[in-house]
Amino acid sequence: MIPADFIYIDTDVYNAYQYVIDKSVVVQDGVFVSVPDILVTNGGYIENHGTIIADKITVCDGCQLEIINTGTIKSEFVGGSNAKITQVVSDKSHLSKIDAGLNSFDVKIMNISNVNFSDILNLSLNAHDVDIYNSRVVMDVDNPDLSSVRFHENVFLVMNDVERIQQTYVLKNVDNDLQVFVDADVNNPLMAIKTYVAEDDLYVKLVRETDYAKIMNNATGRYLNSLREEMDANNFLSHMDSAQSIEDLYKIMADSVRIAPINLMDGVRMLNMFDMNDFNVKTGVGAFGMFSDDSYSYGTQIGTCFDFMNLDVGVRGYVNSLSGTDGYDEYSGMMMGVGTYAQYDAEIGFVRGLMGANLTMFDISNVFDGDASVDNPIGYSYYAGVDVGHRFDYKDGFYMSTYVGVVVENIEILNQNESDYMGRIGFDVGYEVTVLGIKYNYALRANIESDAGLYIGASARFMSEFDMVGGYADVSCVENEIGRGYKIAAGVDFKF
Repeated sequence: MIPADFIYIDTDVYNAYQYVIDKSVVVQDGVFVSVPDILVTNGGYIENHGTIIADKITVCDGCQLEIINTGTIKSEFVGGSNAKITQVVSDKSHLSKIDAGLNSFDVKIMNISNVNFSDILNLSLNAHDVDIYNSRVVMDVDNPDLSSVRFHENVFLVMNDVERIQQTYVLKNVDNDLQVFVDADVNNPLMAIKTYVAEDDLYVKLVRETDYAKIMNNATGRYLNSLREEMDANNFLSHMDSAQSIEDLYKIMADSVRIAPINLMDGVRMLNMFDMNDFNVKTGVGAFGMFSDDSYSYGTQIGTCFDFMNLDVGVRGYVNSLSGTDGYDEYSGMMMGVGTYAQYDAEIGFVRGLMGANLTMFDISNVFDGDASVDNPIGYSYYAGVDVGHRFDYKDGFYMSTYVGVVVENIEILNQNESDYMGRIGFDVGYEVTVLGIKYNYALRANIESDAGLYIGASARFMSEFDMVGGYADVSCVENEIGRGYKIAAGVDFKF
């Protein structure tokens, strides 16, 4: 800033003799100053917005003259002993080159945003030293000569050729207090440029950016950053931090139970698929275990059924544990469900249907609900299936049923839900025989669904006609978009 005590020149000046300046001077826009020479006797500023033409500008011994120029200056500079002449640039309008011939002076760049380095070099072509303070400089010159350039305090360098600047130093002989920030088009939001100093030279390198709030600029990014405070999320974050592309990053999040809590329901969906193929509801109790690619479950069930001539109706309930993993985190939960079953048989065929519902209380902390972190979410699912078919009875107790049907399922957890509608076609084959008052039934069921899901199950059941006590064992397999799962069940049946 110009001191309060200064000379303000707002009219043209034409002198045939020396023009003496003993105070700071402001030359107004459009003003023309033409003199043989100018003598600066007390240092200070010359702020020029007009035109100054002189044979020479002489600066007194030990004086410091700072020049702010938006207009035209044509003059030789002559400095006395220990005198210092500096062109000060604090605005882009100050980038007007001084026509000083081969005379040398200093250039001071300060507090400018997005100034092209080519403009700085053009301005300081004959400068002795160029000092840049707290500015954002666009490095638009290949292999610039930085021998006379010094950067100070906080400097932002905007660069395009990241590959080139990684192969050599960016700045030499940097100050100890210098902080340089490099802004470059990396073409990968997962990568960031970091600076480091080796032997007083400044280098840059590409490093993996791990500030997800910066990468994504949304609630998901802020949630991911918050997980760094949680020890149980270390494995998940390690995989996230190892992703080298945005596609890999979003693939990990899509598979994660933390970011996509709907994935917690994969084990539930697998159990539902087994249940939607189980029409063997009897009065009794049993236990089961389910194993899939990424989850497993153990539980017990109880059921009862009623026969009304050609109509069978059954109800069952179950409780089981559920554990799983998405490859990054492990989780567990407790599941409770209930289902109903009915089948009507007629000469032309049969109609059977079932529907059920369950809830699962998961044990996992820091799950993202779309806005914030939630602990121990609860998932809900509803499902139903209907088949229409015909049973063919053959001699010696063999039979076969063919059927077509449809199944529906809906799952919900936090703010996510999914619904599926699938057709299916399948068959049952079996063998029934009574030996010494004990009725045996061995059966195989298989079907394929419209989404290419496959179910295969085998069962063995018996019932004593004397004490009305029996038992069963089932083994089944499901393969669908979730993966492959196996279920084993066994229990005791009663008949009243």
